[in-house]
Amino acid sequence: MSTDTHQRACAWAADAVGAEEVGRGATYHLRGRDGRRIRVAGRHIESRQPNYFHAGQSLEGDPFDNLVVVLFRSDWTVEYAYRLPLDAVRHHHKQPGRQACRLMIRGGDSWRLDRDRGVEALT
Repeated sequence: MSTDTHQRACAWAADAVGAEEVGRGATYHLRGRDGRRIRVAGRHIESRQPNYFHAGQSLEGDPFDNLVVVLFRSDWTVEYAYRLPLDAVRHHHKQPGRQACRLMIRGGDSWRLDRDRGVEALT
């Protein structure tokens, strides 16, 4: 994810969920008013839709409480955004080989409908 996409996703998510940015060096990017640690993953549709959101190097321990994913259209308007509790991310993520954890966009986005695990549409 480009720096510009990440910065836009963090700013959008902070406004959407009422959170403040915490800076770099943590496994999460925002802290909610309720104290929740929020990781943000953003993708931008350029020539084609991206395949996945990056959910972090590892989901071991408690790296964050919620993941907010934001998919931007080519004109930087929001196609969709969701908040997922860590349990939902753990259930739906893919980790091919030694690569980082991924939440699929194409061909495996059933996580978007998983209300039983607390997935919440933000748009």
